[in-house]
Amino acid sequence: MNLAARLTGPWRAVPILGLTQIIAWGSSFYAISVLKTHVAADTAWSAVLVVAGISVAMGTAGLCAPLVGRLINDRGGRMVMATGSVLMGIALALLPLANHPAIWIGVWVLIGVAQSMALYDAAFATLAEIFRARARTAITALTLFGGFASTVFWPLTYSFNELFGWRETYFIYGAMNLLICAPLHAFTLPQPAAEAAAKDGEGPAATVPVKLLQPSGLSFLLLAGAFSINAFFMSAFAIHLVGLLEHIGLAAAAAVAVGALVGPSQVGGRLAEFVLARKRHPIEVAVFTMLLMPAAFLLLAFGGAKVAAAFAIGYGVSQGLLTIVRGTVPLALFGPSGFAIVLGRLAAPVLVAQSVAPVAFGFALERFGTQAVLIGSACVGALSLAAIGFLAWRIRRSARG
Repeated sequence: MNLAARLTGPWRAVPILGLTQIIAWGSSFYAISVLKTHVAADTAWSAVLVVAGISVAMGTAGLCAPLVGRLINDRGGRMVMATGSVLMGIALALLPLANHPAIWIGVWVLIGVAQSMALYDAAFATLAEIFRARARTAITALTLFGGFASTVFWPLTYSFNELFGWRETYFIYGAMNLLICAPLHAFTLPQPAAEAAAKDGEGPAATVPVKLLQPSGLSFLLLAGAFSINAFFMSAFAIHLVGLLEHIGLAAAAAVAVGALVGPSQVGGRLAEFVLARKRHPIEVAVFTMLLMPAAFLLLAFGGAKVAAAFAIGYGVSQGLLTIVRGTVPLALFGPSGFAIVLGRLAAPVLVAQSVAPVAFGFALERFGTQAVLIGSACVGALSLAAIGFLAWRIRRSARG
């Protein structure tokens, strides 16, 4: 299929959602890491209170995820994501008007509701509506776009803040969600079409097991547990990585440089999955993902500063792949029917784990020290490997039977 046909047919969903994911993630998640000190200085609130907003948002998104999944299943992803973008735009524009800590936190609750309707899980469910069982390639391609959200929005937020101030920056970001994301979701995404993907020749249908599993019981719990453990560390290290690297002996500038390797490694991992592993069953990619993370923790725990760069690359590849398998593994195991509901149920514990991770991980670092926390993290990470490995074994046994 030529490029023009892809951009006018169902495949246009990928660049459209790619752009809206960059804007939504950048404005609602990454911007606060640049603006937090300016917000705290301007409002005289503590930095902890300012950053607590993102934890509240993620926890709220987790609580709303099952309901949003049902809404997408019943009403379709287009209008749910468009509504989420409208709510996101309004909420971001309200942040600069918050003149009390309670109002600040309350607005972040609204942002969390919007995130549940506009970020990855909703986008994955929308792609599954369009491509049905053959959505794996589209999901992987979308994560390649999303991987650039921090790359784009960290310098953009810094520049906007220098030019206009943090309040005006959030006004601009609110307008971007209202004027760019909402119309794109509402009017340019293709209608669901089960037969469209088959015409694209996307690859073998064997990525779906012969016998689909029920999205309940032990299989569902194993998957939810493995995803939640990995999401916990993804969120924890997003906040504490640079400080942790300083604690193991790196200078501040070196810690920042090593931390900067994580983002490109995430994109590299996703690109490798797209090019090299697209014909492998997604559960195999998930096993590799769950193995790589605890291995990276142990490497840093015992290797120290001299292996910090290798740790950052391994950890980044793991987290880049995690974003993909969160969409592709449920699709392969449970099928496209009711996929939005399944994703919503899976997203609930994942987002709650992400919301508590920064505080819990920070407390553990202060209480037990860096090496002990890294070894403990590897042990907890091994539980996710055990869960996904046992699930893979059950799938193979079911296929033989």
